[in-house]
Amino acid sequence: SSFEAPKTYDPPQLKPGYVQCPCINWLAHRSPLCARPACPCCCVAYGYCWQPGGYYVDLLEPDDWFIKMLTTGTSSNFPSELLKGIYWMEGNLSGEVLTTFHDANWTTPSLGLKLWWFNWATDYSLLGCAMKHY
Repeated sequence: SSFEAPKTYDPPQLKPGYVQCPCINWLAHRSPLCARPACPCCCVAYGYCWQPGGYYVDLLEPDDWFIKMLTTGTSSNFPSELLKGIYWMEGNLSGEVLTTFHDANWTTPSLGLKLWWFNWATDYSLLGCAMKHY
């Protein structure tokens, strides 16, 4: 089978009406829900405390942690040089922001399984925190 790339970037998740219950800002990447540094709205900070090995990074100073992400070792069955690097998940409504694929467990050339706690950056938001725990 062949795949033809779309001519324009037009993902359905960025169109009006895609998000149900838009009156509560819980899904956005910069959602303030439960992320403010005051009780009881500090559950995001509390949730990240229970995440072993997690660390905060500064997107304005990426060199050190980009190197850390890219030097974790490549899977022995990595299928393609095209998948090397760090991927920014533009247009992704979920709390995921950056990831790598070189360290996934590739079961076939088109299916890689990856644990979210290795090289998978999430937002400092309620959704990003929940994704790291479930």
